[in-house]
Amino acid sequence: MIDPSMKPLCDQRHGEMNRAHIHGFGGVEGLVECFQCGDRLCGRVYSEGLGYREWVQGRGGGTARPSAPRCKAHPEHWMYVREYLLDGKLLYACPENSCTHTVTEEVKGRSRGVS
Repeated sequence: MIDPSMKPLCDQRHGEMNRAHIHGFGGVEGLVECFQCGDRLCGRVYSEGLGYREWVQGRGGGTARPSAPRCKAHPEHWMYVREYLLDGKLLYACPENSCTHTVTEEVKGRSRGVS
């Protein structure tokens, strides 16, 4: 079950994302429940099944970053940015309610640590 209290951060702007329902996101028919970056100038959208993507109204969502982490215990889920760390890294977490798997990644994507 997906954690209902999950509050993803944008993987590019690092600000809070807001719950949204977007029609046709990621090529999926109908409305998709997702999170959209709170910065109106940013087009990032996140969904546990589709990952982080650019969203352009009327053109749909692009492809997920191939290097974006997936949970090893729940590979059907793309992980979300839970925290922007003081050392400039992003802490990714699994959206599954009871999962404790995390991944740290440098903002530039140069290296990754798994726990």
